[in-house]
Amino acid sequence: MTSTDNKVLIKVDNLSKKFCRNFKKSLWFGLRDTASDIFSINRKEQERELSHLREGEFWANQNISFEVKRGECLGLIGHNGAGKTTLLKMLNGLIKPDTGSIEMHGKVGALIALGAGFNPILTGRENIYVNGSILGLHKKEIEGKLDEIIEFAELEAAIDAPVRTYSSGMQVRLGFAIAAVIIKPKILLLDEVLAVGDFKFRAKCLSRVNELKQSGTSLILVSHIAQQIIQNTDKCLYLHNGRVQALGETREIYRLYENQNNKYSSNEDECAFGGVVNSNDIISDISFTINTKEKKDINSVSAFDEVTFITNFKCNLDCKLGVTIIIHSMDGDRIAVFNNLLENFMVKINSKNIVLFKLWIKSLYLASGDYIINLVIQNGPEYLFRNTVKKLNVNNHGQEYNFYNVGLLRPINKWI
Repeated sequence: MTSTDNKVLIKVDNLSKKFCRNFKKSLWFGLRDTASDIFSINRKEQERELSHLREGEFWANQNISFEVKRGECLGLIGHNGAGKTTLLKMLNGLIKPDTGSIEMHGKVGALIALGAGFNPILTGRENIYVNGSILGLHKKEIEGKLDEIIEFAELEAAIDAPVRTYSSGMQVRLGFAIAAVIIKPKILLLDEVLAVGDFKFRAKCLSRVNELKQSGTSLILVSHIAQQIIQNTDKCLYLHNGRVQALGETREIYRLYENQNNKYSSNEDECAFGGVVNSNDIISDISFTINTKEKKDINSVSAFDEVTFITNFKCNLDCKLGVTIIIHSMDGDRIAVFNNLLENFMVKINSKNIVLFKLWIKSLYLASGDYIINLVIQNGPEYLFRNTVKKLNVNNHGQEYNFYNVGLLRPINKWI
């Protein structure tokens, strides 16, 4: 890219927005603010009220500042209620900020609310025409893009059915197709829409996101899916209680976010990594460590390191133990599963009722990023233990190129 490609397309300076929890007071404050804005009554008093909380009010966003250059993708992360959607709505002009300024240079496309802008009674085809007209396109222009939109959305069989009959995934397909094909925006705002739908379509959408980036589109992506943020954003903004907690390089900021929220503790996120089983009278004193040739009990490895998973615990019952070690992506997808019984390896209990075994892996060949390791111990169909035992970071140290930012793994291969 040329130097002109460093142009800032999104600039936010000290942006703040507050809401009132009391409905009646909210209406009253809104009427006062609107009247003051229209008639310029007591401007200083209005500015003072907007910059301070009144009774029952709270800050949804406060003093937020950042820039996004042409071709950059900013990840926006934070727990539910952190102010992410409010910020996007201000950027898209759906709500007005109380203080601060927003500069947007170029046509803006946004997918902020699932199905927003669709008339549920109209068909998918009719909604395409309606949305295109709202965006300022003539009928012939929409017709020229219609087949591409339908093909991208993969809705050929349902395009003439009412949108109210669409699943959430189908609505996302249609909304994203309209945003990506009709608008072809210079700025694209995406709020959690890529968390819905099947893996194939999400991959297709992310591929189009990368195409838009290459063409110079600036993007802001909100997602709770780690891989989407890590693999597709250049920098990351972490919001907490409406304020900027951190802003910087994506991996560093996401790691800070996870550490502060302790998102993957042993008592949480059972749906993503399997139900938790901890307490029983048969096994105890469970230990799980990871070693390399050079280091012991590590939490970070290179994709090319030889690694050994070492597990030991006390078992008070002489039984045929089934042990499973599972490597998950941060999204909860299973990347690799190792089970002793499937590989005809019997776990032995010594005279002191101690079980010690090692699983050696030549190379993980995983993309750089964070992974969750689950340990499952069974006596036949009975779960004796099932829980997260390690959070492992795979880095790309020693690699000349950062190939491992793409995909989830890198199988051994050779170009011939």
